[in-house]
Amino acid sequence: MGLFSRLFGAPRQSVPIPDPAKYGLKPTRTFYAKIAGVTHRAPDGTDRQRALLRCSEGEPVLLFREPDNPHSRNAVGVWTRRREHLGYLPDISQMTSRLAEIIPPYR
Repeated sequence: MGLFSRLFGAPRQSVPIPDPAKYGLKPTRTFYAKIAGVTHRAPDGTDRQRALLRCSEGEPVLLFREPDNPHSRNAVGVWTRRREHLGYLPDISQMTSRLAEIIPPYR
């Protein structure tokens, strides 16, 4: 548990986890990107660092837009197929705004 969480408590928001089958998702492209927010707990309070330890190089992930995200309307969440929220694609060079046009929203 990080210092911030020890001082203020871990967030315990109930966030529904997207179901890939609901969207009929299939892999379309491969690209490599950093994930922002991996040092913070996921909105449901789970430890993203532990989720990352369960990942392997080249493992497919799911991307979902979060148009209601308070930090960016172009936020793109990164999820494992085990339905663990790893973080977000960093908003660099308007990458997420372009991706937001083709990625299904997370609701």
